[in-house]
Amino acid sequence: MGLQGLLQRHLALALSTRPYTLDTVHALILLSTWPSIISNTSGGDDAAPVPDGWLLLAAAVRIAQAMQLDRSPQRLSTLRTQGHEDHPDYELALEHTRIVRNTHLHLGARYGHD
Repeated sequence: MGLQGLLQRHLALALSTRPYTLDTVHALILLSTWPSIISNTSGGDDAAPVPDGWLLLAAAVRIAQAMQLDRSPQRLSTLRTQGHEDHPDYELALEHTRIVRNTHLHLGARYGHD
């Protein structure tokens, strides 16, 4: 099995695994920005098709939304406003907010958006 087949198998596994994880989101974002890995030029005619970068990025966004990562900044703000910095959800909301912001900055720089 070549690189294309291995990648296709792992993508199918990652997208079918529940519950979704941050690792899945990170992996899809990383793969979406690395076109030399996802191009299907070395696999021959029988190579399994690998989604292009935009489809991988869309899958990462869909999974992140399913995990409600897009709501983390609001959740963090609410916890801070209510003075719950010692609440167990605070650290998780802080970590998720950092992920959302760093991903936005990375993808904005990668795809030319602010």
